Amino acid sequence: MNETDSRGILENLFGDDAQFILRYGSEALLKEGRAFFWQDDSVDRCALILDGRILPVKHRLGASDIVLPPIVRGDWIALAELTALSAAQADYIADRDTRYIAFTARNYTAIRERISVERKLALALARSTLSLHSWLQEGGSLERTLAWILSRRKKTASMENTSIVVTQAQLARYLGLTRETVNKRLNQLEEEGLIRTRRGVLEIPDWEQISEYVDSLARY
Repeated sequence: MNETDSRGILENLFGDDAQFILRYGSEALLKEGRAFFWQDDSVDRCALILDGRILPVKHRLGASDIVLPPIVRGDWIALAELTALSAAQADYIADRDTRYIAFTARNYTAIRERISVERKLALALARSTLSLHSWLQEGGSLERTLAWILSRRKKTASMENTSIVVTQAQLARYLGLTRETVNKRLNQLEEEGLIRTRRGVLEIPDWEQISEYVDSLARY
């Protein structure tokens, strides 16, 4: 991705302030499987996704981990944490090679001094909060199920796993959903040809097909 592409994304989000913001950011690539932050890390920067996808994994004391909605093109990593001077609230792990533009804490403070930028950042935070609340409702069960499945994608010596050992009861507990809802969503994904189910196992015919399906949901 070149500077023109980056400017195009920033113009969609910030309008006439795009060039101003671009001067304060640094583009970088996060390789698949690498973390931008681990949960509880000290946050010294935030980043805007230009291309790729990040899966946030939230660890909870005495409870199962939660895979939060994917962070995709046009979304921010750790914007809330840097704004509130908080530690990272999740593991932010690249689900694929992900290009982003990062802002140090000092440069983030600098761009916020422009009122029009501050307003757009506040709007981004508000939309992120509303999106999370929507996802936490029952209507986000498909995205939650897909995010959890993708978080179990693993490579060993260039070979990917093709199955996940999990019962529907376990998956319901991991996701905070009813078993009936999980059953409904798995049936939906099976009808789409994205997974195959058998007792205690989810079989994955094609990881990229699932990944593309998640991208399509994010667009709409």
